[in-house]
Amino acid sequence: MKKNKKETFWAYLCSAPSLLLILLIVVFPILYTAYISFTNMNVYHWFNFSFVGLKNYKDALFVFDSGFLAALLRTILWTVLNMVLQLVIAFVLASLLNIQDFKGRRVYKTLLMIPWAMPGYVSILLWKNGIFNSQFGLLNQAGAGDSALAGKRCLGISLLHGCQPLAGAAVYDYDYGWCIAGGGS
Repeated sequence: MKKNKKETFWAYLCSAPSLLLILLIVVFPILYTAYISFTNMNVYHWFNFSFVGLKNYKDALFVFDSGFLAALLRTILWTVLNMVLQLVIAFVLASLLNIQDFKGRRVYKTLLMIPWAMPGYVSILLWKNGIFNSQFGLLNQAGAGDSALAGKRCLGISLLHGCQPLAGAAVYDYDYGWCIAGGGS
C-alpha cells in the first residue's frame, strides 16, 4: 500500500508542470472572463471598472436592442447551415469516391489530400526560407549587428551550436549549394 502512495505522489509531481501550464493557459482565462462579465469593464472603463453583478446578463437577455439575441440567433443559424452543408457535401463526395467506375476518382482523391498536405508544406517553406536561410534568415539575423555572433556566417540550426552542426544533423546551404554534416560530439 505504501508503494502505491509513493507512485501516486511521483505521478502527480511529474504531472504538476503540465497541469500548471494548463491552468495558466486554459483555466485562468476562463475564470478571468467570468469575473470580468460581472464588471462594467469596457473601452471606457479599462482600468477603473467596478462590480455590477448580474446587470450585464440582464441587459443581454432582456433588453431587445442590445443585439445579443440577434447575434445568438445568427450564430445558431450559421452553425446549423454549415453542419448540414458539410454533411451533405461530404456524403456526396464519399459516395462518388466509392463508385469503382467513376472517371475522376484519382483526381478527386488527390484534391482531397491537398488541404491535409498544404499546412506542412507551407511550414517547411517558412522554416527553410524565413529562418534557416543563410543570408537573410531569422537565425542569421540574430547574429548580425552588435550581438556576440556578429561577423560569423553561420548556417541555420548550426547557429545554435557554436557555428557547428549538431551531431547527426546536416545543414544545407541553399544559396551556395553545399552541405555540412554534424559530427559526433
